[in-house]
Amino acid sequence: MRMADRYGDKEVYVFLHSDGRRDSITAKELYKKSRQLAHSLLSMGVGKGDVVATCLYNDLDLLICTFGVICTGAIQLNATIRNEDGSDLHSKLKNLDVKCLVLNPGDDHKQLKACMNFIQKINADGSVQSSQVPALKRLISTSTVNGLEMLQLRECLREQGDSFKLPKLDPEATMLLFPTLGSTGESKFVPHSHHDAMIIGHHLKVSIGYDTADVMYCERRIAWIGGFPFMFLHDALKVVTKTKPFSTLRELFEFTYKVMRKERCTVAGLLPSTVIGLVDMVKDMPEKPSFLLKNIHTAGLPVDSTCMNAIVILTETVTNAYGSSEGGCFTSNPVKKKENYLNYCSGKPLAGFELKVVNDEGFVVEREKVGLISVRSFNQSHIICNGEFHFVLECVLYND
Repeated sequence: MRMADRYGDKEVYVFLHSDGRRDSITAKELYKKSRQLAHSLLSMGVGKGDVVATCLYNDLDLLICTFGVICTGAIQLNATIRNEDGSDLHSKLKNLDVKCLVLNPGDDHKQLKACMNFIQKINADGSVQSSQVPALKRLISTSTVNGLEMLQLRECLREQGDSFKLPKLDPEATMLLFPTLGSTGESKFVPHSHHDAMIIGHHLKVSIGYDTADVMYCERRIAWIGGFPFMFLHDALKVVTKTKPFSTLRELFEFTYKVMRKERCTVAGLLPSTVIGLVDMVKDMPEKPSFLLKNIHTAGLPVDSTCMNAIVILTETVTNAYGSSEGGCFTSNPVKKKENYLNYCSGKPLAGFELKVVNDEGFVVEREKVGLISVRSFNQSHIICNGEFHFVLECVLYND
C-alpha cells in the first residue's frame, strides 16, 4: 500500500516478449491486482504459513501472483517442470506441503499434462484431488484448456468490496522459498522473511548505486534471487525484463541492446556472458552507441577482466558482486577503470557482513589462495554460505 500511495501511476515493471509485445504495470495497478488475488486466495482457504507454488513464465502473471501470495501471509514458491512426467514438480509439491498451485498450462499444454500424472481431478472452482500430494487443494490456471473446466487467474482478479482488509504480516514470518543452484548436490529451498527481503533490497541498492529515477534492465527471472523484485519492495525501482529465453545468443544480445536503448535504461543486471557478447557486438557496429549506462551489475559466475571492456563502451561502471540464495548480495566490487580490476575479484563485504576464507583446518588462507568461504550477517544467526570458492576476495581482514 505504501508503494501504491507514494508512486501511484509510476510504471514499475515492464515485461517484453520476443514478438514485440510490451506488458507494463504501475505501482497502483500492481497493488490493486495483488490485493484482488489475495482476497480470492483467502476466500479459498489459503492463508498465513501455507505454501503457494507458481509454475509460470517470467511475466506479468508471475509478478501479480508473487505479491498476491505475499499479501495473504502465505509463502511464495517458484517452481519449474523439467521432467516430462512432472516427477520433479511432484516431489517439490509433496515435500513442501504445497496447498495451492498457479499454473501456466504451457505450449501444447505440456505443463498441465505433466501435472495430471499426480492430480486425479480438477474442478471448475479450483479444487483438486491428488492422492500423491495430499496437501494440494487448489489449482489456478492462467489460460483456458479445451475440454477442461479450471479456475482462471483472471477470475481471481475481480473487483472486491472496500470493506476487505488484508491480514497483518509479521516481519519475521517466512515470505518466500528460493531454490539453490544445486552445485553441491540436490537443489534445496531457502526461506526468507519479509525483513530479509527489505535487507536484500537495501544491499542491492548499495551495490548497484541506483536512485528511484533510474530504469533497470534485468535479464534474471523473478523466480531466482537475482531477478526477484526486492528493489521494488525497497523503493519501487522500475525494472524492464524479458519473458522467455532466446534460441541463440545473438538474438539475446541484439534484443538486450535494443531494449536498453528503447526503454532508456540507466542500469542493468546482466550475466557475464551477456556483457561480453554485448561488447563484441557493439565493437562491430559502424556507429558508437548513443547511450551510456551508469552501471552494469553482474554476478553468478567468475567474472574475467574481459567484462571490464564494457567500461566507456556501454557503461561508466561494472560492478562484480557475489551472493547466494541463502544470503542475498554480500560483496560488491564497483570498477570504473579496467586496469584497476583484479581478475575475478568480487570486492569487499557490504555493511553488516563478515567474511573469511579458510583452509580444511579452519585457518584463514593467504591472499589469492583457494579455500572455503564463510559469511555471516547481523540478521543471520548461522553461516549462510560454506563451500569451495574460486574467486579472489578482498576481505576487510586483509586490508592494509
